[in-house]
Amino acid sequence: MGLRRTLQRVELLAAITTMNHATVEALHELMAPHGMAVSTVYRTLWSLELAGLVDGATLGAGPTVYHLAGGVPHAHEVCRSCGSVQDNDPIQQTLLENVRGVSSFTWDRILVVVLGTCAACQRGVTQA
Repeated sequence: MGLRRTLQRVELLAAITTMNHATVEALHELMAPHGMAVSTVYRTLWSLELAGLVDGATLGAGPTVYHLAGGVPHAHEVCRSCGSVQDNDPIQQTLLENVRGVSSFTWDRILVVVLGTCAACQRGVTQA
């Protein structure tokens, strides 16, 4: 990808691989004991995203979340009540099947965010 292999990049990629919807705050909390400043987390994520190794997505009013690029395209369902984030592959696939051929635009990435209320909050159960 044209990037040098640095300890910060390797560590952040490894962390993102193990975390689901990693935020800058969560990554910094994990990396701070190793001496990584929050500014380094931001700069490293920026370079990884530019190189196409990581995708960042802003999901509603919450913080940007990061995951490895090139995975299965999926929609994000974000609960407005508890803030939980769930991946939903069928929504994304249905959208792609219905929209292909309708537009002459060439896509390189599609981001779908569905805002609503998760099943637990609908039942009145709060998630931890």
